Amino acid sequence: MASPSSPKRGRSNDAGKNPDDAKNARSSRPQPEKPGDAPAPVKPIDPLAKPLDPPVKPLDPLAKPLSLDEFAPVQSAAKGRLSTRRKRILVGVVVGLVVAASAGFAASRLLAPPEQPMQTAEVTQGTFEETVSGKGTLEPVRTTIASPEVEGIVESVNVGEGAAVNEGDVLYTLKNDDLDLAVAQANAQLQSARDALTQANNKLKLARTTPSFSEGQDAQGNPVIVNTQPSQISDAESQVNSAKSALDSAQSTYDAAVAKAEKRTVRANMAGTVLASNITAGTSIASLSSANKPPLQLSDMSKLIVKIPVSEVDIAKVKEGQSAHVTFDAVPDLSVPATVTHIAQTNESSSTAASAGSSATAVRYEVTLQIDAPDERLKSGMTARAEIATTTVENALIVPNAAIVREGGKAYVMKAPEEKAPGASQSEEEDLAESLVEVAVEARDNSQSAVRAVSGTLSAGDRLMVASMDAAGASGSPSATDAGTDAGYEASLAW
Repeated sequence: MASPSSPKRGRSNDAGKNPDDAKNARSSRPQPEKPGDAPAPVKPIDPLAKPLDPPVKPLDPLAKPLSLDEFAPVQSAAKGRLSTRRKRILVGVVVGLVVAASAGFAASRLLAPPEQPMQTAEVTQGTFEETVSGKGTLEPVRTTIASPEVEGIVESVNVGEGAAVNEGDVLYTLKNDDLDLAVAQANAQLQSARDALTQANNKLKLARTTPSFSEGQDAQGNPVIVNTQPSQISDAESQVNSAKSALDSAQSTYDAAVAKAEKRTVRANMAGTVLASNITAGTSIASLSSANKPPLQLSDMSKLIVKIPVSEVDIAKVKEGQSAHVTFDAVPDLSVPATVTHIAQTNESSSTAASAGSSATAVRYEVTLQIDAPDERLKSGMTARAEIATTTVENALIVPNAAIVREGGKAYVMKAPEEKAPGASQSEEEDLAESLVEVAVEARDNSQSAVRAVSGTLSAGDRLMVASMDAAGASGSPSATDAGTDAGYEASLAW
């Protein structure tokens, strides 16, 4: 028997006390529709209505993940068809791709169609190049300054900027009165020395052709006639020798004065192009020196170089002799081949970073590339962007980086599932296992990788599951794909 304090099952206490309330309560219950009655209209949802009490709880991101047994394909795999490690890899790949694809789902579900298939990408085949890139300034392979060795005022200029010159061509001349005076004085001394030598030679000739006698005494004091011609010839020869020495000295002085005066004429010491000119007729060379300006600059533009900084992370990949391609901001449609000719052995920026006390300064090394056949449109000082091919893989299978998931130090891709033929007996987890391919990454860049299959089969034309970049864009995170693959890897470990 029921306790007096407990209500009877199926009856309300309040309804028992007041018959009218019980009648109203019965009348408020929904009555079955009678044949022929029109269906009751459906009330529209009021957007301002009070929310459900209690409200629907959101998913807890810290809640315990679903167990492996709750996934039918993986549950079947756990019964012996797939190894535990392969299960983790499969789940990791799938979860990684799904996490990346859903990174922006919450922001884009109102804009995107409700049903969207998993994105795929096609495996291609061809030559793949892993590159190291950098930006620098275009420079001539050789540059020289055409400066005079003497002071003076520019008297004439024979070339202008952009002019092509050959070695030995006269570029400009100077005027220097002091040098002219020195040449004139040296020339006068030279002429005087020549005249003195001429006179000495004439005396010697006369001494040799004219007998000469004089009165003298012998040892006993007796008068005798003495032949003096030999002594006169000897004296004449001494004068000739002195005149010759004076002439040689005068000649040397004159030659030096002329040579110095000739330096007023400035010639090209190599074939090239006039890259810069700071002179006109009347320009003082002394004033240019004070302003630290070169009178005229010549450059060998037959070959060009560009020097780019390379990070310490990539410098070990760069070798002398490697090929590169160089493009130019000023000539967008031009790409020219280049070769690595020099790699700096010291870091130029390291001392600057140390003196500034900043440990965040990037460590870079200067790499020089040479362009052997430059386009005529190229000019010194242009911005150049170089890509050095550090690794080249011929006939490579090329896949997007978003299709690669790493687990346990290995890389995997998953081929998109194919539609099953009617009556196929192969299970879903077996299809999934065949779709997973372990690959070795041979080279990569920012968006793609060259791979080869280590286990499983992979061919050009296969389609791979990839993380959706649209979702990443919707979420405003450019790294959502990488985050997704990392999350997939972590999820595979959790399983």
